[in-house]
Amino acid sequence: MIDAFIIDKLKKEKRREQRREIQIPLYIEEPLSDEEISNQKKKNEQAEKENHKAKRMFKYALEAEKVHAELYKLALQAVEQGKDLDISEIYLCPVCGHIEFGKPKDKCPICGALPEKYIQV
Repeated sequence: MIDAFIIDKLKKEKRREQRREIQIPLYIEEPLSDEEISNQKKKNEQAEKENHKAKRMFKYALEAEKVHAELYKLALQAVEQGKDLDISEIYLCPVCGHIEFGKPKDKCPICGALPEKYIQV
């Protein structure tokens, strides 16, 4: 008898194979666990205390990727409905990669860059 753990692993691997075929990022359906996020936050806090520039940039990237994952989910839902996202203006923070729909009015919520620094893509 195959135990539930092995069955779960096989199901996850099958989903990964299916996503690879249509190039859907893995983290859309399998985001970081709470423990992984907590560990990463602790590392980021320590890096900031020690003023590590590279680690600070990784923190920005991690926060921006959370936004990107949500955007991918919206895009995936639209595709599954045979539609496209109804977005005409997209702006990118050049410091951390945060994305805004429409012209930014406030500082970047991740790195604090001024709204006029955003680049329209």
